[in-house]
Amino acid sequence: MPYPTVSVAHVKTERPGRYAKQLASHMKKKIDTAYDPETNNGFLEFPNRGYCQLTAQTDTLVLRLEALAEEQAHLEHVIGIHLARFGVADQIKVSWERADGTAGDSCGPLTKEEVIAHRRAKEARMAAASA
Repeated sequence: MPYPTVSVAHVKTERPGRYAKQLASHMKKKIDTAYDPETNNGFLEFPNRGYCQLTAQTDTLVLRLEALAEEQAHLEHVIGIHLARFGVADQIKVSWERADGTAGDSCGPLTKEEVIAHRRAKEARMAAASA
C-alpha cells in the first residue's frame, strides 16, 4: 500500500546494524518486522498505518517512514523513542525530516533516569489496566 507522507531520519551511531536489529527484534512482538545483517536492511510494518525501511550504513542508521498523514507524527515518535531508549549509553538522537522539508518528531538523547522513569510509568499503566 503506498502511503502519502514520507519522513527520513539519519541516526548517527557507530553501531547502526545493532540498533536496526534490536529495533526490529523488539517491535516484532506487535508488528511485522525483519532485519538482515548480510544486506544491512530491514523493515517495520505497521498494518494500514505505515512502513519504515531500516538501512544500516557505515556510521548511520537511515530510517525511511512512509505513513498515513494522521499516523506520521505518532509513528515517528514510536520509532524514535524506542531507538533513543535503546541507545541511551551511546546518546542516540533521532530527528525526522519530512519530505516537504519540515521537521518531524525528535527524540533523545535520553538520560538513564529518563529511561527508568519511562519504564516505571509503563509498568504502572499496565498494572492499572490489569486491575
